[in-house]
Amino acid sequence: MRAWVRRGGAGRERTLDGAALELLDIGALQGFMPELGRAATLTDRAAIALELARRCGDPALLDRATAAIERAATAAGPSQALQTLRIETWRLRLDWTGEPLAEAALAALVAPADLVSSDPALKARALALSAWLEARAALACGDLELATRAGGAFDRAVLSYLEAARRGRPDGEGLVRARLDRAALLTGFAMRLADARLADLAAEELRRLAREVDPDYRPLTALRLEAQLAEALMAQGEATGEAAYLLEAASVASAALELAPADHSPFDHASGLATLGRALSAVGESTDDLASLDRACEALSAAAQLAEGLRAPQLAEQARCDLALAWLRRGERAGADAELVRAEQAWLKALTRPAAREPVVWAGLQLLLARTREARQALGAATGDAAGLHLALSAAFDVFAECGLRSPAAEAVMALKRLERARGHPA
Repeated sequence: MRAWVRRGGAGRERTLDGAALELLDIGALQGFMPELGRAATLTDRAAIALELARRCGDPALLDRATAAIERAATAAGPSQALQTLRIETWRLRLDWTGEPLAEAALAALVAPADLVSSDPALKARALALSAWLEARAALACGDLELATRAGGAFDRAVLSYLEAARRGRPDGEGLVRARLDRAALLTGFAMRLADARLADLAAEELRRLAREVDPDYRPLTALRLEAQLAEALMAQGEATGEAAYLLEAASVASAALELAPADHSPFDHASGLATLGRALSAVGESTDDLASLDRACEALSAAAQLAEGLRAPQLAEQARCDLALAWLRRGERAGADAELVRAEQAWLKALTRPAAREPVVWAGLQLLLARTREARQALGAATGDAAGLHLALSAAFDVFAECGLRSPAAEAVMALKRLERARGHPA
């Protein structure tokens, strides 16, 4: 097991090769430390603890990884490897929990002069992290100017990674991550703005990147790339109304799951199942194909169950919401009130959760609840207070409009008009 060690030359610390770690399943990772024996440093142990946390999506394991990193720092002092591990730990925490503390910690780690100035690869990673934070903020508020700045920051980070490689400090993992994050930014705004051009740019970048990553050597990176490509294709399909993109998205998402066994990285497998379920759900809605909706429900139900078993709450919650949307779509097409009731109960439950405090999340749930109740009314069911629903939809429209979300804003307007007609008021 010597391929796991990467040496940076004279005077540079030894670090575990994250790309090589991708080849080990969870059982092998857990048995890896005894094999290292006395050669294992505290930094090695922290790196493996972080990789296990990432594969399981478990915040408790992430806490253990954080503690391991700090133990290593206390024993050995600050280092470039530990700084990289800290960045990744806080990034995962922010991704999984949205904690303001995590965002503040990441902002503090963006440019520590004593470390960044001495290592061009770490400088590139700090630039990429800064770009990612800007991209998150831009997507959260729909700020196109901030998104443009984030895109430029990603470009600078990519150039910095290339410069680091020329200076003998290559960081292939970091470079791939920066390009993947840039594509995710494009995809996110393509979804927000129903912009096919942005979705096409994201898909082309992801295809180029996929050609550069060997799935036999980096199976998890390849899986994540293909899953993100499926998201970009879904954005193309939503923007253009062309079912071919959605069918391709489902095909890509399905193939991605074959790149690594389920027990290699359970979190990535659950996330991939959720992506496949969303793609199949979109296919079912676009083509009125009940079989695709049935498969979507199966994939999303499996994703939610796996995420719950992993104690990955954010992924489980997203999968449950996507499953409810598949129930809604299937209920609409099959005229099945039982499916619509399940969806309605899911939206009501989601509105009680902390995530619903975010205005855009709350507005999206109100729009889905209105759509579900409209479908139930068409089947002759009584669905409650129409005046309250009108008020909630009006507020949801205001949120979408303020955030520049064109597609859901248009849906809210159409839903309001239908509700007004149903109540006997002119549209």
